[in-house]
Amino acid sequence: MEIGEKLKQCRSQKQLTQADVAEKLHVSRKTVSGWETGRSYPDIKMLVKLATLFDISLDVLLNNEKALDHYEKQDQLGKNSTRVFKWAYWATALFLILGYVDLFRPGGFHTIVIPVGLLIAVILLMSHYTGWRKFKKNSGLAHVSYSVYRKRRLGW
Repeated sequence: MEIGEKLKQCRSQKQLTQADVAEKLHVSRKTVSGWETGRSYPDIKMLVKLATLFDISLDVLLNNEKALDHYEKQDQLGKNSTRVFKWAYWATALFLILGYVDLFRPGGFHTIVIPVGLLIAVILLMSHYTGWRKFKKNSGLAHVSYSVYRKRRLGW
């Protein structure tokens, strides 16, 4: 049985609607629907909350080859992203040092290479920063309706 079918079955057994589950987990009803239809998967933290809400073990929810493959793939993507982040971090530091040293030399080849390399390293660094979504969300770059914000902030 797929994870979506298991979630739907557990929700039905608890006599909850998708809206009820969404409200308890502070997500949209559309998100719950996506999980149940198999269009998307809940993240690990949400799986723990779902297991607690439905009073079942994580083993029951994850006892599925397709779901385990999905989470393995996500784990590998996370490892690759961390590797790129580390390289970009050190490249940024190197280009900053080279830029500082280059301040004391007039003109030349390095005048163009260092700023371009620094720009590329910073772009890679920010694109692989794991907290970017959280930073974007907290800085007001993401548009969240006031009611959703109030529910999350005040714990309603």
